[in-house]
Amino acid sequence: MQRFLETCAEFVLRKYGDELKETVIVVPNRRSGLFFTAYLRERLPHAVIGPQVIPVNEWICAMSELHAADPLRLIATLYEVYVKETGTKESFDDFYFWGEVLLSDFDDIDKYLVPAEDLFRNLLSLKEMELHFDYLTEEQKKTIVRFWGSLKSWEQFEHEKDFLFIWEKLGSIYSGFREKLHSTGEGYAGMIMRDGLSKLQSGKYQLPRKNQVIIGMNALNKCEKQVFSHLRNEGKAVFLWDYDDYYLNNPVNTAGKFIRENLELFPPPPDFLLQTDHFSRKKKIELVAFPSLTGQSQIIPEILKTTGEDTSTRFDHTAVVLADESLLFHTLGAIPADAPPVNVTMGYPVKNSPVVSLLNLITTLLRRTAPGKEKDGFYFKPVLDLLSHQLLRDLETDKVNAATKEWKEQNLIYIPPEKLFFSGLHQCIFTLPQSVAAYPGYFLNLLRQLYTQVTRQPENTILKETIYATYLALEKLESVMERHLRNGVFDISPAIFFRLMMQYLNKVAVPFEGEPLSGIQVMGILETRCLDFERLIIIGLNEDEWPKGDAAPSMIPYSMRKAFGLPGIDDQDAMYSYYFYRLIQRTEEVTATWNSVREALSGGELSRLGFQLELHSPHQVVKRNFDYPLMKNNGTPLTAFSSEATARRLLDYNHKETPLSPSAIVAFLHCRMKFYLSYVVGLREEEEVKEDIDRMVFGNIFHKAMETLYLPFTGKIMQEADFSVLLNDKGRIEKAVMEAFTSEFYKSFKGKETDIPLEGKALLIKSTVMAYIRNVLEYDREQAPITLVSLEKPCNAELQVDIDGHIRQLRIGGRSDRLDEKEGILRIVDYKTGTLKSGNMRFPTFEQLFDTSRKELKKEAIQSLIYAWIVHRQENGSIPVKAAVYPVLSVKKGMGNSDVMMDKSTVVMPESSGMVESFLQEILRDIYSQKTEFFQTPFSDRCSYCPFSGICRRG
Repeated sequence: MQRFLETCAEFVLRKYGDELKETVIVVPNRRSGLFFTAYLRERLPHAVIGPQVIPVNEWICAMSELHAADPLRLIATLYEVYVKETGTKESFDDFYFWGEVLLSDFDDIDKYLVPAEDLFRNLLSLKEMELHFDYLTEEQKKTIVRFWGSLKSWEQFEHEKDFLFIWEKLGSIYSGFREKLHSTGEGYAGMIMRDGLSKLQSGKYQLPRKNQVIIGMNALNKCEKQVFSHLRNEGKAVFLWDYDDYYLNNPVNTAGKFIRENLELFPPPPDFLLQTDHFSRKKKIELVAFPSLTGQSQIIPEILKTTGEDTSTRFDHTAVVLADESLLFHTLGAIPADAPPVNVTMGYPVKNSPVVSLLNLITTLLRRTAPGKEKDGFYFKPVLDLLSHQLLRDLETDKVNAATKEWKEQNLIYIPPEKLFFSGLHQCIFTLPQSVAAYPGYFLNLLRQLYTQVTRQPENTILKETIYATYLALEKLESVMERHLRNGVFDISPAIFFRLMMQYLNKVAVPFEGEPLSGIQVMGILETRCLDFERLIIIGLNEDEWPKGDAAPSMIPYSMRKAFGLPGIDDQDAMYSYYFYRLIQRTEEVTATWNSVREALSGGELSRLGFQLELHSPHQVVKRNFDYPLMKNNGTPLTAFSSEATARRLLDYNHKETPLSPSAIVAFLHCRMKFYLSYVVGLREEEEVKEDIDRMVFGNIFHKAMETLYLPFTGKIMQEADFSVLLNDKGRIEKAVMEAFTSEFYKSFKGKETDIPLEGKALLIKSTVMAYIRNVLEYDREQAPITLVSLEKPCNAELQVDIDGHIRQLRIGGRSDRLDEKEGILRIVDYKTGTLKSGNMRFPTFEQLFDTSRKELKKEAIQSLIYAWIVHRQENGSIPVKAAVYPVLSVKKGMGNSDVMMDKSTVVMPESSGMVESFLQEILRDIYSQKTEFFQTPFSDRCSYCPFSGICRRG
């Protein structure tokens, strides 16, 4: 196969071989020019001064003396003119978003040489008609709207005259905008092209070279057509078009729409010999459906295996074309390491880099911190995100880790700036600018320091280039802002600055290093113009991706655009159809992937171009679904086995200072795997700053407040009157609750309870805790007199157990919420702030209570009875002991008995101590034995709130 640009190179060499230095080659883009130069070089017998190769837009713009203005400068100037012509007080923020649309329309008007006055006059008439159709029914309005293609945007205006006034002024805004730009020697692309055409036609611009060769164009705007016509009439240009008879001779196929017109207006020279039957030749075409957007690139390794090393290294052998350019990095990651070199024509977008992700996090910090308020502290979430960012996480690691641990322990929601100055870079980040005008300088200083930091990592070249490219973009933004802010043109709010900044950075790309004329080419749709490859891999051939599904926003209705020769969505479809058919017409093998997953109201559909290949082309198209070789999760329950080392470790850890707690015993009965992961492996939930008060913190606050209230009465007999005094002392209850808040949640306010910023949910929780405390006080008043023995007191006891044939002395213990005495019986009181059914404190027999095969495990009763047994052993059986559970959510006056009961009788030690001790020995024997098996609970309902549910694959 001979590629189109090879044919063009042979023609140029044959016709202008002696005048190459007097020849200009006009191509659609730089990439096609590079390929043309390579083909021409291959055919030259010796070194010569070559032709100038230039993209068409640069070629025409060079005919004008105007230079392209920066996009922000263009919109700022347009805003100046808009304010002058309309006298509006609309802010630049509000104007910016539709100013971009207006600028795009002006660009189209100039590129297509539209008589602007006529267009705006007709547009005004159309809007007046819309405005005065208020007498029509809704159905009649819809019919007229369908005819005119209007969006009826006037309905959002409060007054009709305000609406029409805007349309009346569009003509003067357009002309005033052009005049202002012209006075400074600036312009936008359409304006510069129109001016260049005028210079060419008037003779003020003379072509610097004798021969002009126009190669591989498709959809031409009016400026381009006029330039080409002028050169054609003067015999100074030849036109080389690329097409195939398959779509050229088929008027139904939109791919030939513009080529048919171009061939008629600008016929190629008779001696340009182009084969035009490539499309119908035999091809291998495969369409592959993927149940994933990002997974489509996984087809690449499979295809590259079929290529021999002798051909795959040529730059024009294999191309990966991205219909969806967001898949670039997934595609690069899928190319095997042993594949030929890769050349990426699109560059590395800095918007996908860690540099811009860092700037986004800093933007979040700025948004959440009002100017001057940083002295009160930064909100913890963006701070922690910044400190853990990949560009900062290796900076002063020890200091950051120590500080982070301290903040989590104190539950510091707002972090003072002085606590964040770990390094010069950290200080730069957390010393915020006080005005929008200072934002560019703030970010530039940050990038300078970041660059200095990165230069210590010489191997990270792409990161340094990314920082540098980002710096240049923000430096340009700063210069434009300074100019217009200094002139008082507009004020920029933080929101609009961040939008402008990201708009700049979204357009910045860092070129990839590598040889552009070797290996696999990775490119977007527009980069493929004029290029031909033996094998194509198209990624993302979905409807709305190729062809693009939406047109650029416009103030000009579709019907008006068509009437004045401006491009519409149908022209866009025809243009992208041509790119598709032209790209595959000479190839031998095509593999195209598409995402079959539908999301919301879009996606999941193969492009219409793919269906055309399948249903109307002469080729046998193969369709298949790609299957991922995913590892199947068969749901096998996790199991771990104890060992001599495991048993020894558990036994060594069991002593007076670290006894086995009743909660650990309950965890073992509840789920052995949970016990294993927590107490054997030692996994713990990561401590984090809690912005909201969760169930655990709520329980801690309640327990601490009850301890504070009852602490003065320890060792005393509390009469009914004592409880009444507490109930009537609202200030004392509130003080106890606030001290509990500082102890368990607002830890940085310890000793400053009156300064706690209670609001919203925290205020509601405070009120709830106070209400529950009053309910407990009222319930205890009914039980008076009560002797308060201790609060939150550690207790433990020793138990002799036969483990694997050896007698072991094991310690069981914990901290009891409250121990009191009434009528000669010690009572262990356990506060439960979670949901608790009354039946959880009652059981029929000990065998059923400790039966782990039952779905309902009465954890509260078991834990309370173990504590009662411990206290009984501590007291050497000198006094009866019983257990009580206070369900805080439902405890109230007249609730009745809160004791743990077997059948209808309260469980009292020592009568029941033997049974409890017997079951404890059996449980401890299982826990500490070398032969124990740790397995998942068969009841998956218990896994709902387990922190290890993800590990067990039950989450």
